[in-house]
Amino acid sequence: MKVFQIIKEGAKKFWKNPILGIPTLLQIIANYIPIIIVSVVLALITGVSVISVILNPETISDDILNKIILWVSILLFILVGLLLIVNSFFEGMLLGMLKHGKRKLDFDSGGKFWARIFCFDLMFGIYMLISAIIIIVTSILTSISMWFAIIPILLAIVFLISIPLFLLGAYYIVLNDLKVKEALRKSCKVVWKHYFKFLGLLLLLILITATIILLLGWIQVVGIILINLLSMTYLKICFYLFASSED
Repeated sequence: MKVFQIIKEGAKKFWKNPILGIPTLLQIIANYIPIIIVSVVLALITGVSVISVILNPETISDDILNKIILWVSILLFILVGLLLIVNSFFEGMLLGMLKHGKRKLDFDSGGKFWARIFCFDLMFGIYMLISAIIIIVTSILTSISMWFAIIPILLAIVFLISIPLFLLGAYYIVLNDLKVKEALRKSCKVVWKHYFKFLGLLLLLILITATIILLLGWIQVVGIILINLLSMTYLKICFYLFASSED
């Protein structure tokens, strides 16, 4: 399937079955829960609201500020882990709906694939973190010489080129019922084989997302939800179509 055909087919599939947006909507709602929980817990423990910390940090004592930093770190570590699990469930649900052509929520696929999608997303996150650390460390170590400063730039380019290789892993976990390593291997193989085609699709989707942001960004609160709902769902539909067409 050609890139423009995927773009067109993705929009058509979403238009005919808007229920595909529900897993993304639930995911968006879940993403705000950690922020609310952290804010409430901090207010209860320290007696200081998060808003006052952000707006007037100079009025907060060092003891309370240290306590806030500690609790925020602990809570975010726990909640981000839980959020990844929840997001993996909703992603499995959406991909299951696409795979089976369902017009209702596919809780079975969410339950079946969430663990593998979670492991894959966690692995990808660790790869991104290690990549960032390597680039930062080499930037610091090579800052003495202008010539060696090129090394971090080259590393950044290498990592940017390699990132797309991971992006179809979750799709092949659901599409072919693969284990994490098998899905990673297949994602790398397919994307590398059709790298420029995939890159073209990715750039077009970024352009479409940017257009959606420009059109809906002026709407307060609801605009943010619509931007995420439309762009995230549509992007996943198009990636699924690419993965299935090149399977």
